Amino acid sequence: MKKCRLILCACVISALALTLGAPRLGAQEKGPDPKLIAGKTLKQWIVQLSSSQARSRLEAAYILERMGEKGDEAIPHLIKASRNPDLEFRRRIARALSTKGPKVVSALISALKDKSELCRGTAAYTLGLMQNKDPSAIPALVEACGDSIKSVRISAWSALASFGKAALPAVLKALQDKNELLRESAADAARLMGPVAAPALPILVQNLKDKSEKVRASSAYAIGSLGENAKKAFVALRQLYEDMEEKDHIRASAVYSLSQLGTVSEKLIPSFLKTLNDRNERVAVRGATAQALGKLGGKDPKILRVLILNARDSFEEIRFFAVLGIGSLGKNAEAAVSALTKCYSNRTESARVRSAAVQSLGLIGQKAIPTLIDALGVKFDKVAFGAIRALESLALRELQQTVTALLKGVKHPNPKARRGIAILFGQLRVQNTRIIDALNGLAKDADPGVRSAAERALFDLGVSQK
Repeated sequence: MKKCRLILCACVISALALTLGAPRLGAQEKGPDPKLIAGKTLKQWIVQLSSSQARSRLEAAYILERMGEKGDEAIPHLIKASRNPDLEFRRRIARALSTKGPKVVSALISALKDKSELCRGTAAYTLGLMQNKDPSAIPALVEACGDSIKSVRISAWSALASFGKAALPAVLKALQDKNELLRESAADAARLMGPVAAPALPILVQNLKDKSEKVRASSAYAIGSLGENAKKAFVALRQLYEDMEEKDHIRASAVYSLSQLGTVSEKLIPSFLKTLNDRNERVAVRGATAQALGKLGGKDPKILRVLILNARDSFEEIRFFAVLGIGSLGKNAEAAVSALTKCYSNRTESARVRSAAVQSLGLIGQKAIPTLIDALGVKFDKVAFGAIRALESLALRELQQTVTALLKGVKHPNPKARRGIAILFGQLRVQNTRIIDALNGLAKDADPGVRSAAERALFDLGVSQK
């Protein structure tokens, strides 16, 4: 009887063990499912791309980006997601698509003809992001350069330029196309290509007399980017600048290119000063000469004084370009830090002039960092975001010194400044122990905006919050 009871108990225990999932004798414990990525299957991440929550969508795009070519099954779903109106999300989508290898190119070429302008623009942008360029995409990008939507054209010619020398024959041909949008976009692509596009100079000079104002303007603007070879266009550009019958913005474009030619254009400094101070001259041309003087002025203190004076001009456009001109002087404009600080702090000033002041401070260098950190805390978002970009630019040139200054700023009394520093650390993508420790500290900040920015930065750095 006792033996039967023992057998019955053993059976019950075995049944319970199986029901509760207890390991059987001799069975090996299962490790993590190799099919899971960050705790979810590929299909689950694909579904999450359509989430109603922006943060969830961004997370899905980020994971699919990290998967690289292994996640090529997601390509059509990423293309579909690129129709989303959220710009930040579309950029994440583009980054994810750019990691999918050769298989994605044909899908992107097809997407360039999608009904959605957002999808077309993202497809072009992605082709520009890809590290391994596939020349088969060049004809489709050239065609997209003639798109009726300006934002798509910009993405297309930017991507086309990223192909460098491989795209040059197509660009040269497009510069002579019957479609004026193609001629305009091709000139913009040549500008981005820089000296590689030097063979385009004769056509660009010819197009300075094109019947289309847009083509003349983009051609004039492009010439200055072609390197040493562009000096051959000095006379043509000078004539365009001095042509009082030409449109303002075209003469201004000519001034811009003249400012890129270096010493050969220094002889025009007296003429530019005269134009800038001439109240009867067109505002667009005066503004262009202000910026040109910054590029050509070098260490001449007279140029800096003139630009600081014009940064208080009654015309907003003059103030804007004078402020940019100050930035072009770089470290030679350290004496203008106070004037630029007053400019971005002036609530009655226009958004673009205030933003330009912050941008110029970033070009001046390390002496401007304290005031840029203060600018992160300005209530006007465009100034704060401009300060982030300026500090990011500084970090690219002088990383160690900039990071050291930012680490001191994590205790700034203004929570918006602390939030800006957290955002900046995330964008720098630098795996630095001191930065990570600072972000973990900011993730516990009393201000919710600071905490959120720090958490996002840690996520972007691929670091778990402590």
